[in-house]
Amino acid sequence: VSYSGSNFSFTSSQNAGLTLYNIVGDFDTLEILANNLCIFEFCLDENDSIVATCLDIPNLPSSQINSNISDNTNYPIGEPFYNEGNIDFIKTPNTYPWSHQTGDTTICTSGGSMIIGVENALDPKTLYLTLAYESGLVVDGDTVFNNSNPPSSYSGSNFSFNSNQNAGLTEYTITGSFDEVEILANNLCIYEVCLEENSLFTVENSLKQAAKIKVFPNPSSSGDQITITCNSIIDRVQLSNLSGQMILNLDHNSDEFNLPSYLTLKSGLYIISIQSNGYRITQKLIVN
Repeated sequence: VSYSGSNFSFTSSQNAGLTLYNIVGDFDTLEILANNLCIFEFCLDENDSIVATCLDIPNLPSSQINSNISDNTNYPIGEPFYNEGNIDFIKTPNTYPWSHQTGDTTICTSGGSMIIGVENALDPKTLYLTLAYESGLVVDGDTVFNNSNPPSSYSGSNFSFNSNQNAGLTEYTITGSFDEVEILANNLCIYEVCLEENSLFTVENSLKQAAKIKVFPNPSSSGDQITITCNSIIDRVQLSNLSGQMILNLDHNSDEFNLPSYLTLKSGLYIISIQSNGYRITQKLIVN
């Protein structure tokens, strides 16, 4: 499914009886070993494969954003209350209004933690944050720090992290295949949010666009009711651990699925896979 070489990364997936390969890096040659071989697609994207989205903080529509924050019907907890490109701000039970005046170069909130979702961005992705007053940072359930004293570097299972102090602010760089960043704070000011993502148009991208799923709560705790929602009918749900062991494999016929209460999930990382309208899409589930 995945492999890391000295100068490249490799992923594979199955779709309609074919195997799809994605190879990214500074490699020069590719040898395909076979006795008989059929090639259905060959695409190369070079140099310009990175696109960037940065929040234009002076022009953020704060009145509309704060209206969304107070609207729990159309913008429920666990769902984005504002997004630009593939940058989502996820509502939590303690999401507070943003304090921002047009022309300011910062947005601030006196609430608790803030969650930024980037699950729709293609891997590898890089998120740049410049913050003040934060007390910690959690990436896909992995606590990088929680003591107002960030390390200069950190390596997670699916990301790398660097921090730098500059003019009283802290600049963070997070790179990898992560989906969600939680900023821990009582008071928080954000000066910059920029996302760079791989713009390679792969089958993975078409699957993400064709069928988008949401898993909530994620991260979760053992015993939580975990719900999967999709923007189309879910035909099958599969759940496996990182060893590839299949824990759940059920047919379904609805756009919402609740993991059965009889499942006892230990702490760790799981892979949820759904089939919908002939497409297959996966998402990580973190159980603390």
